[in-house]
Amino acid sequence: MLERLLREIETCGSMDTRRLAERMHTTPDLIVMMMEELERQGRLTLLMDGCASQGERSPCEGCAISAVCLPPHSGRAWAFNRAPSAAETAKK
Repeated sequence: MLERLLREIETCGSMDTRRLAERMHTTPDLIVMMMEELERQGRLTLLMDGCASQGERSPCEGCAISAVCLPPHSGRAWAFNRAPSAAETAKK
């Protein structure tokens, strides 16, 4: 199921957990748990965890991930970790 989640993200690009859950016939909570597991495995990196309060301003103003954070704004975004190239692996 984790591999399927990665394929869905790779195919569709930026997507909220609710839409991913619908596509995979599961719950948003399970999607988040799987994303967190992929993060632990080093396959995804959490870019931002939660929206910061901006007082009177919209929390999206000036947010680094506002372009990929789809409504409803969860404030969480992950990115793929790229696999090291053969040359990078050989240096280690």
